[in-house]
Amino acid sequence: MLHEIVDHVIYDHRAGRSEAGDLISLLLSAKDPVTGGPLDQQEVRDEVMTVFLAGHETTGSGLAWCLYALSKHPHALRRLRAELEQVLGARPPAASDVPNLPYLTMVVDESLRLYPPIWGYTRDAVEDDEVGGYRIPAGSSIFVSPYVTHRHPDFWDNPEAFDPDRFAPHLAATRPRFAYFPFGGGPRQCIGIHMAKLQMQLAIGMIAQHFDLHALPGHAVRYGALVSLRPVNGILLTLHPAKRPRVPPVEVKPPAQMEPAAALDTAAGGCPFSRMHQIQASAHE
Repeated sequence: MLHEIVDHVIYDHRAGRSEAGDLISLLLSAKDPVTGGPLDQQEVRDEVMTVFLAGHETTGSGLAWCLYALSKHPHALRRLRAELEQVLGARPPAASDVPNLPYLTMVVDESLRLYPPIWGYTRDAVEDDEVGGYRIPAGSSIFVSPYVTHRHPDFWDNPEAFDPDRFAPHLAATRPRFAYFPFGGGPRQCIGIHMAKLQMQLAIGMIAQHFDLHALPGHAVRYGALVSLRPVNGILLTLHPAKRPRVPPVEVKPPAQMEPAAALDTAAGGCPFSRMHQIQASAHE
């Protein structure tokens, strides 16, 4: 079923029925470095399936852990909310805002340090090698773990603590290149790194604007070393509306004249999803 859906999307792009400039358009314009020809249908589909399947599960895990970390460190949540209000006011963040939200980026980076969704993976040696005095024969599989390296005391002070300030630019520049690699590194670095981080930044920013987060007392959160780093018994949080500055009331039009949900103006504050529920209720009536 997924193959049929992805194939249909690819065919629409080939037929010019989709906007140019997205991931699939880039794949269709790519050239094989050996033959100089374009990627065939299966090669394009395989790339799209990789991004689709890997992107939603690992990003969801990363979001869950980041929200959990903020629930345990309310001072970080308050500081993040203050930055969001200073830069954005009451409107939700957009991709173009991220460069102006450094603490938001630091919060996401620190969460990915403590809770890297891909906690370990292998690399195969194509020829004999030696690393740190250890002989590695050709054909060996070497297990690499961001989870372990991200907690190594040689690279991180107080490594078990959640401290976004450790990713301030002047500190990050002093660490070895691969002391931090939640998305891998080198030519095999995850192709979805920028998309995943942007998704996390925007989602965390919107949630932090509107909610205080509290971990449910008595519920133990345990790591699950599966394909991704999962909370095996879930993360249970209670959400409470955050206190926000007073804003002028929003004039609500009669249901027949309401704009589509995608065109709603959220600049006046409030959760950007709340008015969608009003529209759905009005349509139902």
